Amino acid sequence: MGTQGRLSQPMQTARFLHRDGPPQPTEKPTFPRPLPPMQLDTRPLALLLALTPLGSAFGSPTVRSIATPSVPTLRKGPSIWAAPTSARQTEGQTSSLAEDLAAPAKRVLLYHGGHAIRGLARRVDSHWEVRRDGKWATLYRGPIQSHRLEVDLLREARRLAEQAPREDLVARNVHAAWLIRVGLHAEAKEELDGILTQDPDCADALAQIQAPAFLAPRTKKWLDAPGESAKTMIAAGEAAGPVQRELLINSLGNLQQAFEESGGLREILVRSLHSTQLGQRSFAAHALRRLFPGQELLPLMQRCVLDVSEPVRRESALAVRMAQQPELALPLVKALGSKSRAIRTNATESLGIIGYKNAVPALVKHYAGLSSAGGVMPITSHIRIGAQLAYIQDFDLEIAQGASIADPIVRSAHDVVQLEARVGGISGYTYVTEKRTIYQSLKQLTGEDPGSSPKAWNQWFEKQGESFR
Repeated sequence: MGTQGRLSQPMQTARFLHRDGPPQPTEKPTFPRPLPPMQLDTRPLALLLALTPLGSAFGSPTVRSIATPSVPTLRKGPSIWAAPTSARQTEGQTSSLAEDLAAPAKRVLLYHGGHAIRGLARRVDSHWEVRRDGKWATLYRGPIQSHRLEVDLLREARRLAEQAPREDLVARNVHAAWLIRVGLHAEAKEELDGILTQDPDCADALAQIQAPAFLAPRTKKWLDAPGESAKTMIAAGEAAGPVQRELLINSLGNLQQAFEESGGLREILVRSLHSTQLGQRSFAAHALRRLFPGQELLPLMQRCVLDVSEPVRRESALAVRMAQQPELALPLVKALGSKSRAIRTNATESLGIIGYKNAVPALVKHYAGLSSAGGVMPITSHIRIGAQLAYIQDFDLEIAQGASIADPIVRSAHDVVQLEARVGGISGYTYVTEKRTIYQSLKQLTGEDPGSSPKAWNQWFEKQGESFR
């Protein structure tokens, strides 16, 4: 009963403290006689974990479990993933199961602390061996909680993924938690990347990243040179995915205490906002949002309007949103009157992401003004190429007496080619882009969609605009 109780408990989310890291195979045992692992048949452990409520792991009552088939009864036996058999199992069958474990196969070995070893493994006597660098290495770091063939886990993962729609973030978080529990950490990271791409501030996904499988050990080298360590992490975050970025930001947070005596982490991040590398600017805005929420708003708002990179503008706008100060929308509203179409479009986009609803009246007015003006007129230009020729048109006969020749009358002629061109494609594209951006921002801010025309939004604002003034 005690062992079954331990197997049915969910893996608790670990807090971000420095750790020893995942277990590594060694050639020599660290103690003379390793304890043999428990011999329990826990084949349905994955199903039990998928059925376990995740509220205790994430602290969120909204998380629900994915429906799964009925779970067989646990029993003791020679193979922990063997099918349930009767009590009259023959000695020959037991020997066959032991031979299956001894055969090398791709397995996932899971420790009690949540660490997993994945690869070619086999059972030899009372211990496990894994294939590393062309040699078999023995595992001597505590007993293995569970083991299962990789192909079986991947098949089960695909089945559970079909029950989690892509737009249902709650179900996808449950699926990611199951992947972490059974040791499919690469697949869990990919699933969490997708969730954070769709919702960068998803609390359940951010909590799961704190699992021991993802945490990196802290080293003394980081703390001895925090400035260089911070620059290295910022450079690494340039091309990192959402999960890897969050882990790097966690590592940056561990350096704050060391920075109190040698410079400042915040100053390094602010300088990185002006880096020539787009990825570093985006990562710096992301790190400021997580580590220093509501601070350094001026450089962040400048990035919202002036940066040419959409990811940088988005991360900066999300950081400004963390301040929860509606008056911050006023500088962006003023930017709607700029002569630059790019600045107007960037300001409109940032207002939609920041989410301050006091910007709705200004956006509706700007939308109507842009439509009534017919957009920006196409640019017209011309070029004139020609030559001027002189010729004698006539002779003036009224001359003084004694002149030997009449006075010539000189005129000029022009041989000219004049070309006129009007560029309509570029200005038309800019007008459509700006109009579409306003439409999307209004939908984000109001949660309404009366239509894509400015007239429809004016009519809607006349009826319901009082709540947004």
